[in-house]
Amino acid sequence: MVVSVFGYKYGRVPEELLYSSASDRACRLHAVLTRRSDTKPDEHPTRRELAALLHCSVDSVDRALKELEATGYLKIIPRYAEGVRIASDYVVDGGSRTDAGGSRTDAATITSANGEPAGDGGRTGAVGGGRTGAAVIRKEIEVREEQKKKTPAAPSAPEAKKTRKVQDHPEAQRLCDLLADLIAENSGGDRPYPRGKPAPQKWRDDVRLMLTADQYDKGPGGHYSLEQVEWMIRWSQGDSFEAKVVQSMPKLRTRRRVLTQKAAEIKAANGNGHRNGHHTEAVKAAERAERDRQLAVTQARMARSRTALEYDRRHAP
Repeated sequence: MVVSVFGYKYGRVPEELLYSSASDRACRLHAVLTRRSDTKPDEHPTRRELAALLHCSVDSVDRALKELEATGYLKIIPRYAEGVRIASDYVVDGGSRTDAGGSRTDAATITSANGEPAGDGGRTGAVGGGRTGAAVIRKEIEVREEQKKKTPAAPSAPEAKKTRKVQDHPEAQRLCDLLADLIAENSGGDRPYPRGKPAPQKWRDDVRLMLTADQYDKGPGGHYSLEQVEWMIRWSQGDSFEAKVVQSMPKLRTRRRVLTQKAAEIKAANGNGHRNGHHTEAVKAAERAERDRQLAVTQARMARSRTALEYDRRHAP
């Protein structure tokens, strides 16, 4: 309610609150709420707007609201619109007194559940609803609280069993077992997961993604095929370096492009590459020839060294 005396507008603060131990900010907030009492429900001040009016922070407004609510001078009724919290209704208890026109009023307000004034339909008297007496407001609040206590809580529905929306690929377990077996073979029997047990879900998900989601570089928008994934598994575990790096299916998927690139480079350098993790006969023959050449060079150097030592020994002074 807004009253004008000598041209000044002011909000009312009851003497009980004014002379109590309440903080100055709580008294000012009470006056602001009564000052804004003529606003419509959709124009209720938000906490941020109240903070701007009081020149303080939102946290300070929250503390003042809690202080007024604890002392019984304010009742906060949260409001929601489509599940979103909006500006609350405030029931301001100002006590009985005589207004400027000489009539008896009670500055306490509330709105009903459907947004209509909870009073007798008279002039809107404070934030959020119609003009009514403080005793009527307290009674209505008590009735609501009693109804909440009497209304039994709805039984909580049993938690539905979580089901995966995406099913595993039919070949996921086989490919995971292949990688686990090769890792165990390279590490001397240390298998990532027990034999005969399902592979970790992360492993199976990565196989499914490689076969259905990941794009293969050489294909026109196609995915990796079963043969390509199996080839990467065997190639990675047949390479001395990659076998130490690729210790799980997620790591294989992360390095899939590196594996295909390295295999292509080796194939271009040797004229052939790895096949299912093993060198071809041509590559093996080339490696044997290179080892023989290096051995011959080393032996020649050692022979020259022995000759030089023998010469120095014989011709030493």
